[in-house]
Amino acid sequence: MSQSFNPVTAIVLAGGFSRRMAVGNKLLQPLGKHSILRQTVLTLLQASCVQTLVVLGHDSENVRASLAGLNVDFIQNKQAEEGMAASLRAGVGALKPKHDFLICLADMPFVQPQTIRAIYEARKANSGLSIWRPTFLGQPGHPILWAHHYANDFLQLQGDTGGRKLLQNNRQALALVPVNDAGILQDIDTDADLHRFRHLQDAKRA
Repeated sequence: MSQSFNPVTAIVLAGGFSRRMAVGNKLLQPLGKHSILRQTVLTLLQASCVQTLVVLGHDSENVRASLAGLNVDFIQNKQAEEGMAASLRAGVGALKPKHDFLICLADMPFVQPQTIRAIYEARKANSGLSIWRPTFLGQPGHPILWAHHYANDFLQLQGDTGGRKLLQNNRQALALVPVNDAGILQDIDTDADLHRFRHLQDAKRA
């Protein structure tokens, strides 16, 4: 008899303020055919998450509009000024019972769908563990899949620290998943990042 696994909800943290960007909301900037955020979400939809939950905060109306036509759900983080912990609490607090959750950074549009699938496969192969994180050439990246029983730990987070402390406190439960995908390390934080990745994409099309 085959073992069943909990459904996976992808939680996309899309409520930041893009304070290091001069161009405004970085998630809405075009990159190839789509905006940064839309490409990130399209990857998750291709990877067959049961639910994709987008956490809104700053500029929520425009962020919501940028995902028009996609099968996603939205949750408003009313404490966006606090930082990442508030977005995590909002997203995890909206999970359905017994859903494992994939924490996704909205500014990482280069992650490949096959990487998400590889994380799912690692969950099957490492069922005794409860956190699954991809690595590229030995470097850990994102997104990270968490078993549902960590939800309460996320609901206790404060400030702008994200889940780093939870990773440190649960290293014995962590499975590292090697993937051939540099996108798990590539986020877009600055105007220089955006310019560089646009240049690389133009070079590939040339």
